[in-house]
Amino acid sequence: MTHNAITRPRRGLGLLEVLLGLFIAGLVVAAAVLLYDESAVRRGSNEMVLEMSLIQASLSRIYHDRTTYDGVNTQVLARSKLLPAKWSHDGATITNPFHGSVVVYPGSSDDGAKYYAVFNNIPVKACRYLSVLDLGSNILRVEVDGSYITPDMTPGQKMSLCTEGMTNHFISWTVF
Repeated sequence: MTHNAITRPRRGLGLLEVLLGLFIAGLVVAAAVLLYDESAVRRGSNEMVLEMSLIQASLSRIYHDRTTYDGVNTQVLARSKLLPAKWSHDGATITNPFHGSVVVYPGSSDDGAKYYAVFNNIPVKACRYLSVLDLGSNILRVEVDGSYITPDMTPGQKMSLCTEGMTNHFISWTVF
């Protein structure tokens, strides 16, 4: 006598299929988080370049009839209302895209600078990205965490000024 087993059609997913689906979903989420972090740093860095350009244009407009930038400071620029409100919302301070302060002060006749613009609280990745950018011919000098970038430095040497151990860097642009 033969026994014919009645086979039922399978319904639903097995344990292995569920685990495989969760693993793939985890990989997708991890990749998205990494890409978001990188894109947020690039967006903030590009916004800082825009902010520096607007600071230059605004100060040129404010001081267009003067030969020096004596008296220039952060408050003068903030009160001018020439910068977007998201960067200067209280009329006294200026913030950068990474929520650090931006300090503007007069230059020195010793080095030919019109003024300095210091961006504080810059993350390591943004510091490295910004340290290799060329912001134009009117930038006399760039300083990263107290070290000057020289024309003969390689991109790797420039990026190495943004040390991994520090979380908040500053970049100072000297404008002439």
